[in-house]
Amino acid sequence: MTQYIGILDGTGKTYGVRIPDLPGCYGAGKSPEAALADAMAAARDWISHRATKGEAAPKPRTLTQILKAEEIDPAANEVAVIVPV
Repeated sequence: MTQYIGILDGTGKTYGVRIPDLPGCYGAGKSPEAALADAMAAARDWISHRATKGEAAPKPRTLTQILKAEEIDPAANEVAVIVPV
């Protein structure tokens, strides 16, 4: 199993998880758990689509690398989550 770092944000009615290592891949839901589940499914689909074109999935970065790249905005209530694929 591969684990990517996802970035969770939300307002209380809608939540989203984006996966920076998989450009354009995100999930959404009415709860953090639903958004994470949707992101996991989206990541599997994203990777599967690349595989059909003969392309490998990107290597996941570490949380330290994501933080160093300043891809998480704590001021916007964004937090890191693990997205298992």
